[in-house]
Amino acid sequence: MRAALETTADVALQEESVPVDETERLVALHRLGILDTPPSAAFDGVTRLAQAALQVPILCVSLVDQSRVWFKSRIGLSVRETPRRGSLCDHVVWAREPLIVRDAATDARFANDPLVSGSQHVHSYLGIPLFTRDRLPMGTLCAMDTQIRAFGEVEQVVLSEFAKIAEDLLSAKELAAKSDGVLQYAMEREKLFRDTFEQAPVGIVHTSLHGLILRMNQRACALLGYSPAELRELSIPSITHPEDLAHNIREFKRTLAGEIDSYRLEQRLLAKDKRYVRTALSVAIKRAPSRQPDYNIVTFEAITAAPAAPVTAAASNKAAETAPVVRTSEGEEALRAAQKLLEAREKSLAESRSSIEAREKSLLEARASIDVRERVLGETRSALEGREKALADGRAALEARDKSLREARSAIEAREKSLADAQTAFDARQKSEKQAAPKAREKALEKSLSEAQAALKERDKGAAERQAALDAREKSVGEKQAALDARDKAAAEKQAALDARDKAAADRQAGIEAREKAVGEKQAALDAREKLLAEAQGALKDREKSVSEAQASLKERDERSGDSQTALKERDKAVADAQQAARSAEDALRNAQEDLRSVQATLRDTQEALRDAQDLYREAQAAQQAANAKLAQESANDALTVLPNRRTFSRRGEQAANAMRQSRKPYGLILLDVDNFKQVNEEYGHDVGDDVLRTLGNILSTQLRNSSDMAARLGGDEFAVLCFGDINEQTLHDVAERVHGQIGKAPLATPKGLLRFTGSFGLALSIADDCDWKSVYSRADAALREAKNAGKDRISFGRSPTKTSVTARLRALSPPPAV
Repeated sequence: MRAALETTADVALQEESVPVDETERLVALHRLGILDTPPSAAFDGVTRLAQAALQVPILCVSLVDQSRVWFKSRIGLSVRETPRRGSLCDHVVWAREPLIVRDAATDARFANDPLVSGSQHVHSYLGIPLFTRDRLPMGTLCAMDTQIRAFGEVEQVVLSEFAKIAEDLLSAKELAAKSDGVLQYAMEREKLFRDTFEQAPVGIVHTSLHGLILRMNQRACALLGYSPAELRELSIPSITHPEDLAHNIREFKRTLAGEIDSYRLEQRLLAKDKRYVRTALSVAIKRAPSRQPDYNIVTFEAITAAPAAPVTAAASNKAAETAPVVRTSEGEEALRAAQKLLEAREKSLAESRSSIEAREKSLLEARASIDVRERVLGETRSALEGREKALADGRAALEARDKSLREARSAIEAREKSLADAQTAFDARQKSEKQAAPKAREKALEKSLSEAQAALKERDKGAAERQAALDAREKSVGEKQAALDARDKAAAEKQAALDARDKAAADRQAGIEAREKAVGEKQAALDAREKLLAEAQGALKDREKSVSEAQASLKERDERSGDSQTALKERDKAVADAQQAARSAEDALRNAQEDLRSVQATLRDTQEALRDAQDLYREAQAAQQAANAKLAQESANDALTVLPNRRTFSRRGEQAANAMRQSRKPYGLILLDVDNFKQVNEEYGHDVGDDVLRTLGNILSTQLRNSSDMAARLGGDEFAVLCFGDINEQTLHDVAERVHGQIGKAPLATPKGLLRFTGSFGLALSIADDCDWKSVYSRADAALREAKNAGKDRISFGRSPTKTSVTARLRALSPPPAV
């Protein structure tokens, strides 16, 4: 498959400019085994949440193959794959950085993309590349819109966070694929051993240290005539001739004591047919890595040149003592081959165990990472559900408010109808009273009208006073608003000193404040209009009351005296004037009600827009805080090992020296370099070198005594540990010894086999008369050089104060100047 991929990549390199590592990228993609697989619930969950967060119609997880873009998860997209050439996702993989396209239909680069020119009609695009653990781009997490849309920095940050979850899922697939490969290799080695063991031309038997037969090959069974089950019930001493047993035991004891590695004898072994078979027997002891004996390896073959006649016991014993040891070249070769096979098998089994343990650890880490991501996704889902619930509550509140407004409108209409009925009754009454009205009645009516006019003037005067108070209040509100504007201006000037992201947030805040100001002004106008409406309604009631009083007075006067025709006309004119005034007041009331409804509708629209703007501002603030936190972490930590970097470590060292001077609290320093790291990079490659550094960083993080201790990567293969609290030479040496022991237990599985690396340690402890940071570091550095010169892979302690030598390493650790 790799050869085919290399050919395809070569053709692509000739046709157009593509990355030089395209072959490696395609091999890594196919090694994942994820192409053309059914939908995955994990990937689908990422796309659903990302779509809900960005509010886009199309969101996909794409994988870029040799000549196609295949979608592992998709929402809003009908096709399963598209051609690679000229596609949006291919551009992201080629550039290896996020891509934002406002209108792909007008961009000549994507004229041939079916998503743009086909039935999907994609216009706007936001794509984030998805990388493997080796930083090879596999595909994208992309959001698309069929309308022209300007994706901004906030949307890019949100989609990047979801892309990290998708990368974790790809990393889990990658680790599983690598572990399966190593396990398959170990199984093939195990099968090779079994085939060689079974088909060897000599008998091979594995026994316990007491001689019990554990396993045997086919040739051993054929030479002695036993079945495998029968041989497992026997032991080598039980089938050895009694006269030959003593010599065998002597040689075995010498081998067990380590005096010799193996021995060869001529032995007679009892066959199933009760005859003794003369054999050339070789014995070796298989030892564990700790040199403890594990089991015996016995090889034997028949000696055909032996005489057929039986011999006496004395002659046999003498022959056993005097006869030369039979050394057949075939038996020796078989023994050596068996030993090599066993060693290879043990090594293969050890590699398999390490691979399985690494795979289980990686799977546990992947499960933990997925659990964390799923928890984050659940929290995000809960937040989205809460937001939807809040929107539903807001809609319900708006509907309730609209209902109350409709009821108020119905009440006003009913009141207007009642007023119209009263006016009709009043007109009818006036018509019936036109026949005769006394002069006194006219005078009383005039007096009542005069009193009503005076009352109206008093009310107008009160209204003018209230209007003046309202003007003063509005002036005070304007002064307060001016102060608020001045404060907002100062805040805007401070905000302008921040970066572009903060500037965008400030612009949104200014927009929100402007909307709030407009809402405040509209609310003040609404209050003023409601107040005027209430005053108009009060005036109308007063006028109605005056008319009622005038009518009562007229009725009273009518009972006592009559009136002339002229007085009746004047009185009718006065009544008509009063009615006209009442109608004018009713018109003013209706106009005020219409204005009130218009202002209320505008207020609702403005408040809804304000809530949307506040939601956007909160989302932008959250994204900005997440980006700032990530930036702070990256500036303080090493990107490869996630340990504190040189800058953070040097500042902590200066703080430790100051604490030593002030409170006499000691601190210890451990410097650690990886031995022969340059050779590791040259022989295994820089990727394996990075794995070594990551492994060492994990070891240092897990071997710290408590949370106050700090491990850091200073650069290259240089690491350091600061220890605080209850610290002395012994506890500092114990920390270094634990780290040293863990390094020896952490071999790395590589394509070239297991890689075991070592490290050299330099230790120093602050003392009362020599607590300066550079002095302590100089002693630890000198101890580290001493450990390297003494043969590496060891721990050295720098106890004697030395003159601080300004080495390149010490200069590099000098803290940066205070800003």
